[in-house]
Amino acid sequence: MMFETHPSRRDWHSAVACAVGAMLQVTTLIVGTFPVFLQPVCQELGWSRGTFSEAIGFNGLVVAFFSPLVGRWVDRWGARRFMLPGIVLYALNVMALSRLTASPARLYVVFGILGLDCTLCGLVPLTKVISATFYESRGAMLGILGGSATVSVAGAVAVARFLIVSYGWRMSYLILGLSVLVVGFPIMLLFLRDPPMSTAAESRVEPTIPGVPVRDALAGRAFWLMFIAALLTGSATMGLIAHSFAWLTGRSVSGTLATSLVSLIAVGQFFGQISSGLLLDRAASPKIAISFFATTLLGTLMLDYYSAGWRVLPVAALVLGMGTGAQTAVFGYFISRFFGLASFASIQSLFASAFALSATIGISLMGACFDRFGSYEIGIHACEAAVAVSTILIAFLGPYVYSARRPGQQQRILGYRDLA
Repeated sequence: MMFETHPSRRDWHSAVACAVGAMLQVTTLIVGTFPVFLQPVCQELGWSRGTFSEAIGFNGLVVAFFSPLVGRWVDRWGARRFMLPGIVLYALNVMALSRLTASPARLYVVFGILGLDCTLCGLVPLTKVISATFYESRGAMLGILGGSATVSVAGAVAVARFLIVSYGWRMSYLILGLSVLVVGFPIMLLFLRDPPMSTAAESRVEPTIPGVPVRDALAGRAFWLMFIAALLTGSATMGLIAHSFAWLTGRSVSGTLATSLVSLIAVGQFFGQISSGLLLDRAASPKIAISFFATTLLGTLMLDYYSAGWRVLPVAALVLGMGTGAQTAVFGYFISRFFGLASFASIQSLFASAFALSATIGISLMGACFDRFGSYEIGIHACEAAVAVSTILIAFLGPYVYSARRPGQQQRILGYRDLA
């Protein structure tokens, strides 16, 4: 049997390790805390906001380049053998950020290597482990995985802000890197295990892994609807959230309140991921995701057009967070339900590339928008349009291909090419 109907203790141990990995990943500790590091780093080193933003974008390009390769490796050989060395390399590179100089070259080198780290110990291998371990509760577990990351962002933003004020940004990066090495690596080493029959190598003995090859997924309409939606909404949300602190303080919001709002976005993301995971497990149609994207648009509009004073801002931040959090839980689940698990990591890696490219596009364009026009207004309007288009694309998705039945009852509910 490929899946456990009732997960074992070992499965739960791996789930905990995955949650810790999600809490400490690059997009959490580095990209997630980028809004509070942006101003102090640029002020000390004499960079424009666009320069630091472009380094994050370069990181995204590296992730986009290596993700498909690492995804194929994970499908073939499992996640553990890549995550263990990846998390050590990641910790060392975070500590290297404390040694940045005024030369942008060193910045680009470090962020380039961090891009490789992101593929080795990021969401592609983590979601493969969770998806191949849990079946009937897969949506909820993927929601918890994403929720773990957002809880970490909420805490990391507040901690990073405190560390920067107390010790400076250099010591802050050093402490973050040490936390990855001291906490993350031992937990991964002791508890992370690849689930049985989760790799192509094992499937040669018992070829029971359901799913379609990558080439068949690429031939279908569902893939491209989701892929383009991921690019658009990823660009919008990453650009908006990465620059949220600077955007809010530029609109006469105090630094203390802006920090609280960034943390509230992360709190909203947590609730959005958990609730969306539960809804996905119970909904028979992908159309449920329309409400997730619409919530993101509503939150963005509330922040953009608020006129009732600062009291509406916490509500707007929570709504935006709930929408963006729900979105991130959607795509991993959709991949398993539309394309199966045989090539899950390979297909998921393409979406990881899309999100990496979207981070490059969104963060860089928002920084360039501010440098060119002196405000984020045009960039925010572009984000709103991108989320609206993504909502329409998700509305055109057809029914799921793979049922959400128990393992012994697993069956394809439609011919995949019927959806092409």
